[in-house]
Amino acid sequence: MSLMVSAYESKNNNHFDGGKFKPLDSGTYDAVCDAIASVGPILNPKFNSVQNIVYIKFDAKLPDGSLKDIWLRRTQSIHPKSKLGKELEVWRGRGFTDEERKSFNLASILGVSAQIVVQQNQGRNGKTYSDIVAILPPRNKVEATETWTFDIADPARENYDKLPKFIKNVVDGKDADKVNENNAINRMQNAGMEEDLGNIGDIDQSITIEDIPFN
Repeated sequence: MSLMVSAYESKNNNHFDGGKFKPLDSGTYDAVCDAIASVGPILNPKFNSVQNIVYIKFDAKLPDGSLKDIWLRRTQSIHPKSKLGKELEVWRGRGFTDEERKSFNLASILGVSAQIVVQQNQGRNGKTYSDIVAILPPRNKVEATETWTFDIADPARENYDKLPKFIKNVVDGKDADKVNENNAINRMQNAGMEEDLGNIGDIDQSITIEDIPFN
């Protein structure tokens, strides 16, 4: 697994608030993306398919100037029909070229400001969650205190301790939808889906961060 994404795997996923505290109120917030966690293949029982899942963390600036985190869960794909692909296009203000869709380094969004539109919803368990319903170009710059990544394919599991409990449960296989990675890769290959097994530091040299109008 790596943070390179392509136009494969187009299924959508939900958003999850990443903390134990009160969820963010509904509204529009200045925010910054400061962490990305690639957690690997997850079984989607609705479609009986396996999808590579990535969690993206935003720090939202509250009226008192403090920051509160919220996590976005998405299939790791920028397929034209994918939720993540559409959101990135709105955020950066233009669509992906065919060449960019072949290989895009998701780490290029780290440290980039945005406006996030948040809506509170009630889950099936009765709890209230904050959902990101839109990611817009930034209105004001928000500085990240630090940026970091987690890649399940990294044997050292660097930054594992920084993950919230609900993502650790996915990584540790405690989430019921987490599947054996080798079995998941075989299923994707049998389904004709392509898998990038590079490492988190891989960068597509043909597409630099300067070429991507996030800033």
